[in-house]
Amino acid sequence: KITLTFNEWIKVNNPIKEIAISPPTDYPPKITEKGRSVILEFSEKEVLKENTTYQINYGDAIRDFTEGNIYKNLIFIFSTGDVIDSLAVKGTVINSLTKEPQQDVIVSLYDNLNDTAFVKSKPLYFTKTNKKGEFKLSNLRSDTFQIFALVDKNVNYFYDQPDEEIAFIDSTIFVENMDTLKIDLEI
Repeated sequence: KITLTFNEWIKVNNPIKEIAISPPTDYPPKITEKGRSVILEFSEKEVLKENTTYQINYGDAIRDFTEGNIYKNLIFIFSTGDVIDSLAVKGTVINSLTKEPQQDVIVSLYDNLNDTAFVKSKPLYFTKTNKKGEFKLSNLRSDTFQIFALVDKNVNYFYDQPDEEIAFIDSTIFVENMDTLKIDLEI
């Protein structure tokens, strides 16, 4: 159970769409508001991964009750181990035909290096692109990953619909002891 308490009354809007947990959980958390607090409770069935840094991105879900001002991109980070991972991958996703930036595309990292991972398993880490098509995956561990960009029509983190679009690079990436790795994708 994670409780965030603010200095004024708050309202939580559209938590299913706005709040994202990375790495994704197997069961949806229960999200409630109570006065000045937002409470996120993991399912009793949920088993969090060992020695893993988790990131809860509240997106635009939390607003002050009186004026409706949004607490934009509030992020809560915690670890199930002794260390909070600090590496990052950033880049841009553009449309391959129009060369325009793509907004709300899910960019994912998989430690499963099988070439069909994006249709069979959830990603280890993910984020969404902003209006400029930019993304940043933060709080990553040092490891080898596959990277994919997905226009996820049914928001289940799988490439499983005929009208979904996907992009990837044809080799793995290695995130190591550097601050940020930069990768651009065309979808």
